[in-house]
Amino acid sequence: MQGLRQNNTTFGHITGLGRALYGACSFRTGLILAGLVLLSGGPSPVLAAAPLRLEASVLSRPLSLDDRSARISSHALILGLARAGARIIAVGQNGTVLLSDDDGLSFRTARKVPVKTTLTNAAFLDSERGFAVGHDGVILQTQDGGETWIRRHYDTRAGGPLMDVLPFADGRVMAIGAYGQYLLSTTQGKTWQSRPFALGVNYGIHLNNITVASLDHSVSTKADATAGPLYLSTELAVLFRSDDDGKSFHALRIPAAGPFFSSLAMKNRVLMVFSATGAILRSEDEGRSWRVNKEASSEALFAATALDDTRLVVVGAKGLVLASDDLGVEFSSYQLSSGASLSDVLALGDNTLLLAGEDGLWRLPTRFLEKAVSPVSNAR
Repeated sequence: MQGLRQNNTTFGHITGLGRALYGACSFRTGLILAGLVLLSGGPSPVLAAAPLRLEASVLSRPLSLDDRSARISSHALILGLARAGARIIAVGQNGTVLLSDDDGLSFRTARKVPVKTTLTNAAFLDSERGFAVGHDGVILQTQDGGETWIRRHYDTRAGGPLMDVLPFADGRVMAIGAYGQYLLSTTQGKTWQSRPFALGVNYGIHLNNITVASLDHSVSTKADATAGPLYLSTELAVLFRSDDDGKSFHALRIPAAGPFFSSLAMKNRVLMVFSATGAILRSEDEGRSWRVNKEASSEALFAATALDDTRLVVVGAKGLVLASDDLGVEFSSYQLSSGASLSDVLALGDNTLLLAGEDGLWRLPTRFLEKAVSPVSNAR
């Protein structure tokens, strides 16, 4: 937000995904937060080559096991994907919670969800215990793998959505969101307290995403007994890092403008951060120094997933999909022919991706991402 203000940028277009993410915010603030905008106040980043189109024929819908999931998975806005052991959970608009027990081949609706509020994300400690967060300060808890949920927190005065949540093995749970919302539970999610989160930067900054790195420097995880540093992505040119399971944080300055909606920890201490401006930042020393690729995309980037130790996929606005097979040094660019914005991505066990966004859920085989398309390098 700071960098955008300095550029005196005028904001033009916002998609349904952005409105759902930040529906309670003012129009201009929603534009800044959602990142799904066309910037008319200056030149946009230039792609090295136009993305390769991914036609509808290479995509498939998951099967629906009930009438409601059929309507939701193909039409409703899905914002977040999570794993609960072998189960996949998808959350989104109007309190949507979908469950898959066959690695994304089919979905059904959860038996009990006590809210109609838009849900933005979910995270699980194990196959049974998990949390979902969303608009109006909503925090839901499940102890049966997402079948049924209990509302543990609700605050219409929050002014913006909660964006991410992380449970710890010691019983603590952390939730973050817009306008500096930082909530902590020390009672396994039963009760919550709001905590200030300033750390020497503008109070009330938007906290967008939690990334957990493994101590063995392999790929990111949110359910790992050997979890290492935590990283919080924000709207500013700063990433917050914690080395004590979220008890304290320090700031890592980033040499590019935000907002930043996602980051990804890879092996060999590689850390990547993805910007609403389309830039990709890559560090090989856990954030002490950075290489900036401002030409990776002209679209906002919202989420990323690791396929293995070296391959990763990033998704974003207007159906953008970026793929790398060298720890994020180079990316090939693809785009869904529908142009539907993508909010999250999950790697499945059959060399397939599960895509979530404003057009519901799609399955995409990774073989369609193996053709290099004028790779854009992050090495310079």
